[in-house]
Amino acid sequence: VLTIADLSVERTGDPLTRRYSVLVRNEGRGDSEPFELAVAGLDPVIVDGLAARSEQLVEVVGPACGRGAPIDAVADPGDLVDERSERDNDLTAPC
Repeated sequence: VLTIADLSVERTGDPLTRRYSVLVRNEGRGDSEPFELAVAGLDPVIVDGLAARSEQLVEVVGPACGRGAPIDAVADPGDLVDERSERDNDLTAPC
């Protein structure tokens, strides 16, 4: 079961960009296959898979979001990883 445990936004040295940090967790009993992670409307990044009951921090840099605007992170947006529930693969947080 892939879940987004945390999503945060940090400033970079460039006022036009932000660092989006996503904590992805595999809460299942089996290892996950590689999967895409979509963050803040940017091109998805590939996560190499997660061992059972483990987590990984993924950071991507992209254009700055508007203050207070909602940002989304979605693990496996194409629902390619076999899970018992696909409903908890995303998280929305304010910029």
